[in-house]
Amino acid sequence: MDLFAAINPENPIKVLTDAIDSGELSGVGAVVGCNNLQAVHDLSHTEMIKGLAAANCFVVVGGCAAQAGAKHDLLNYEGVEKYAGPGLKAFIDRLYEANKDNLPDKLPLAYHMGSCVDYSRMADLWTAMANEWGVDIAKIPFVASAPEAMSEKAVSIGTWVIANGIPTHVGCMPPLEGSSLVWSVVTCIANDVFGGYFILETDPYVAVQKMVAALEYRTWKLGIHRKVAVEYESELAGVF
Repeated sequence: MDLFAAINPENPIKVLTDAIDSGELSGVGAVVGCNNLQAVHDLSHTEMIKGLAAANCFVVVGGCAAQAGAKHDLLNYEGVEKYAGPGLKAFIDRLYEANKDNLPDKLPLAYHMGSCVDYSRMADLWTAMANEWGVDIAKIPFVASAPEAMSEKAVSIGTWVIANGIPTHVGCMPPLEGSSLVWSVVTCIANDVFGGYFILETDPYVAVQKMVAALEYRTWKLGIHRKVAVEYESELAGVF
């Protein structure tokens, strides 16, 4: 928020939402979670970050996924030069120019938001975005990914995220198949009730495509809702 405030001190989050509205950014993607012995160590984490960045997604990271990104030069400006799409690179460069007098170095490709017990900070971010647009969280272009989800803790965190209304990729099959009811809830029913759902995909490259598609759909819907609100002179939140 301090970085954004250097551009818009009155309403920092608008720097991010305006970039999404203009098409410069495709949305926001959170890459989080543990490593899993079912996957090649760090590969899914790093490929998810690279793929989302290439699609002009503003990427935030946490937990072991953040460590994976740091080990592979994705939490520095070298990552921006190698992997950022043109829109994301322009956005990060603009942030840096507004803040360069207070920074020791250029800004990174992905932004570290803490350990696995700090994911509520990401909820602060998606809540601020929803408040700025005047819509429910389930309407905003924000996605999450746990590429190597490993423990029961990951299931509880993941279900919290989808209950907030966020599409959530899981890259290793979670221990959910034992109950057809639970399986139906997290893959289908939760989407109808909360707007969030699990995207179960073990291939990180295919997962990126599915997450970008989710962002594109939500951005398109947001534009439709805004158009209807203007046409009928109503509050944006009131047209859903």
